[in-house]
Formats: sequence, structure tokens, C-alpha cells
Amino acid sequence: MDERSRLTIIGKDIHRPGYVICQCECGRVKSIRKSNITKKLKPTLSCGCLQKEVMRVRGREVIGENSKRQIAQNIKYHTNLQVIREEKPPKHNTSGVKGVTWDKETRKWYAYISLHRKRISLGRFKDFEDAVKARKAAEDEYFLPILEEVARDNGK
Repeated sequence: MDERSRLTIIGKDIHRPGYVICQCECGRVKSIRKSNITKKLKPTLSCGCLQKEVMRVRGREVIGENSKRQIAQNIKYHTNLQVIREEKPPKHNTSGVKGVTWDKETRKWYAYISLHRKRISLGRFKDFEDAVKARKAAEDEYFLPILEEVARDNGK
């Protein structure tokens, strides 16, 4: 068995031929195919806890790298590109369309777009569809040039 293994064989699995019952250093007991433990190339080393630990550490590294890259891009283009690219409205949105909300005071649909940390009012509309059209037109006017510039800079 591999010296890095966290598994200790504690018996045969009487319900599954070719399997053994192993106890991992983490305390979990698991049935594992005997040949997977003894093979030379990529043997099973744990119940799965080792992979989780490795992915947890690697995940933190990747998130850190991605965050740095995203922050640099956001600074370069003076906007939050992740928000611009995301088509789904945020969870608290009740209209189903980003940048369109119901104004209780005027009893009309209010359309807006946010860019460079500023909210740009697109107007209030009697019909929901008109507010959505205004928002989509504003996305084409304000967001599309930025997204095209990012694509050119990334060589896509």
C-alpha cells in the first residue's frame, strides 16, 4: 500500500466480492475495491477527504487569482464587468428584468441603468414592455461598447 494512504483495511466486505472495508484517518468507514487500493498508478488514498482538502486549498488559490484578475479588469474599464455580463436579475428583483422596477408613488415602471457607480434614469413608463425596451436600448448604448472593448483587448 502507498505510504501516503490514509486508509487502514479492517476486513473484507462480505456483501461485495473484491471489496474491502477500510477506515480512513478522518474516521469514516468505507467499502473500497481492493484493486483500487493496491494499484501502482493513482491508487485510492482516502475515503474522499484528501481530495476535498486539496480542492479546498486549490479553490482558495483560484478564487484569489480570479479575484485579482477581475479587480484589475474592473479598474481598467471603470465598471463591474461581472454585473454587466450577468443576464439574470439579482435575487431581490421582482420585475424579472434587470434595471426595471415598479414605482409605487407614480404607479409606473421605472427603468434605469448603472454605470461607473452612477445610476442613469431612463424614465418612467406606463407599460412594462416600454420600460424593458428602454433598458435593453440603454444596455446596447452603454454596455455593448465596453464589452466589445474587453473582447478586443482579450483577443477574442
